[in-house]
Amino acid sequence: MPPSPLSRREREIMDRVFALGQATVTDIHGHLTDPPTRQALRSLLDILVQKEQLQRSGQRGREVIYAPVIAREHAALEGLKQVLKTFFGGKLSEAAAAYMAAPDDAPDAAELAELRRLIAAAESTSPKTSKPASNP
Repeated sequence: MPPSPLSRREREIMDRVFALGQATVTDIHGHLTDPPTRQALRSLLDILVQKEQLQRSGQRGREVIYAPVIAREHAALEGLKQVLKTFFGGKLSEAAAAYMAAPDDAPDAAELAELRRLIAAAESTSPKTSKPASNP
């Protein structure tokens, strides 16, 4: 069964937990937009546990520590795919062009070199980019 969709508030909580790796109510509470009461936040965290987005991973004093069920890298890739699909028609090139066109976010020379290296590596390993065999 696919995971239940997350509300805006649940997504905000998940973003914070992913940023920290693991978190307590105290760790999360001060970083939310218009934060709910601590009890309401605990209820939201319980909902995220029920939705199998978070797990209780221990305790710090009297507080429960929550951690994401899936790895941050997996969640990041899924989030990126969703952004590409929603805003760029699924095209990574369009997203990269939009990002590089923003003057405040333009990559520096080192980042451009790393992008070139990643593109070259992808071209050499991806079956989508391999050249068709020529006829002798």
